[in-house]
Amino acid sequence: PILECIDLGVTFGGLKAVDNFDITIGRTEIAGLIGPNGAGKTTIFNLLTKVYQPTHGTILLNGKDIHDLNTAQVNRAGIARTFQNIRLFGELSVEENSAVRCCVLVKRAFSRSAMEQRIVFYPHTRRIDFITHVDWHEEHALLKAAFPVDVYATRARYDIQFGSIERDTHRNTSWDAARFEVCAHKWADLSEAGYGVALLNDCKYGCDIHDGVMRLSLLRAPTHPNPNADRGAHTFTYALLPHEGDYRTGGVVREGYKLNQPAYALANAAEGLDFSFAGVQPANIIMETVKRAEDGEGAVLRLYECDDALTKASIRLPAGARRAWSCDLLEERERELEICDGCVEYTFKPFEIVTIRCE
Repeated sequence: PILECIDLGVTFGGLKAVDNFDITIGRTEIAGLIGPNGAGKTTIFNLLTKVYQPTHGTILLNGKDIHDLNTAQVNRAGIARTFQNIRLFGELSVEENSAVRCCVLVKRAFSRSAMEQRIVFYPHTRRIDFITHVDWHEEHALLKAAFPVDVYATRARYDIQFGSIERDTHRNTSWDAARFEVCAHKWADLSEAGYGVALLNDCKYGCDIHDGVMRLSLLRAPTHPNPNADRGAHTFTYALLPHEGDYRTGGVVREGYKLNQPAYALANAAEGLDFSFAGVQPANIIMETVKRAEDGEGAVLRLYECDDALTKASIRLPAGARRAWSCDLLEERERELEICDGCVEYTFKPFEIVTIRCE
């Protein structure tokens, strides 16, 4: 396959060496690519140097073997850590181009691993899906997906269960720098006043957004305590969603649910059939759970407000429901609600979780 490298190199006091593993600047000589291995030392044995073998095995920093220096000494020498991106295309083709979707197949091979991605575009949504299969056999490497976006914002928003949180996108303080990654359940969003971009996922939860770059951690390759952790075949999907406004007006929350709980097409479904067990309005109220009550008496609906806004909602109950109560999370009845035309009204506080029990 053809090997193409992007942003490959290490920065030395403002000078950048690209695609060059035998560099001498002043008395500093580097052969290979420097990166921390998590043990307070540095090593050249990472993803890229398995593809590009260094011209010789000794790495000298101001006349000293790099392995004898700790990370702080390396940083003081003016070497800034950078992240490396590689693209190796074995095949690039259009797999599908129909009225339903367009699918581009990309195959990559790097080091001892291989990746196959289907990049999917749809006519009905701005969402771009990256359906990914990786055969992963690395050591001490971290695979990330990165999207540089033209959005300036000092804070980004990350999805958590029954709500979302904001985190800084800068490293102004040591506290900011220590928060190098944030847990995000279904999406992370970076927005200005009129435009934004969301990064969605179906099973990868480590995100970081800094300096206009949105990144998602996909696979690790640790060797301790399990020497074979994450090795083997992996299949997952992440998606990029440009949108107007912020995450609220852009419908990011619902797109996250659509990616994680897609609709299924049935060949023998009746034409024009439309059914929903229960429902709720407006759109910022999410019906997260529909289940049978733990004691077997009636059904339980669990909802929450997702836009951080005080909201009056109308909840449509299952057909035949005659009584309804608001409950705690243990499904113990607290207050009976008035039913009108099969619906109850409830005022949600910002990010409030509400449990409705009906019989």
